[in-house]
Amino acid sequence: MKITSIRIKRNIKANENYLGTASIQLDDCLIIHGIKLYEVKGKRIVSFPNKKIKKCDVVLEGGYKEKYEYSDIVHPSNAEFRNYINSEIFKYYDLGGGTENE
Repeated sequence: MKITSIRIKRNIKANENYLGTASIQLDDCLIIHGIKLYEVKGKRIVSFPNKKIKKCDVVLEGGYKEKYEYSDIVHPSNAEFRNYINSEIFKYYDLGGGTENE
């Protein structure tokens, strides 16, 4: 499976770990929106779309607290494909691809 299209909306705010958001198209058949791009401690990473889901209720004095966790909506099934996506997105990013977005 190959990436056939990449779109990036760059974060132009200075001094932030969040670099922007990407959308990729795979084999001209499947589009994944909402891939977030970060740089943390000099390492560039992609974060695939996820959603916050309720895990459980915790009983506390005077009430309860809901606990949540994040669950991926879509993600690569192996490290090799994750590395491929990561490298292709950041190649495009380094070439200046994408639009600026605040």
